Amino acid sequence: MVAPVMRGYTKRPEPVTMNMPHYMFYAPGVKNSDIGGKGFGQYPFILSMSPGRDDYIIVLVGEAEKAKILSDSKELLADLCSYRQYLCTTPATRARTPVN
Repeated sequence: MVAPVMRGYTKRPEPVTMNMPHYMFYAPGVKNSDIGGKGFGQYPFILSMSPGRDDYIIVLVGEAEKAKILSDSKELLADLCSYRQYLCTTPATRARTPVN
């Protein structure tokens, strides 16, 4: 998941785009309290897709790595943006997490 862009669905009519490259480790039954996670920060945290069975440890890449991934993917991101407006990279998509 160290991709330059990801898309999620919320109650909005269009998909929500995020520039949130990260690593995911399958960790069924692991809780934030087990790893000191606080959610969507610089430290690892748990994402519970189906609590207990489909839990994942999420580790966001650092800001320098994120900037490099976005820079290296500049052409791809431009093509995606020309295809669909909601795939454009903006300051908001760079800061967005799945909870916002």
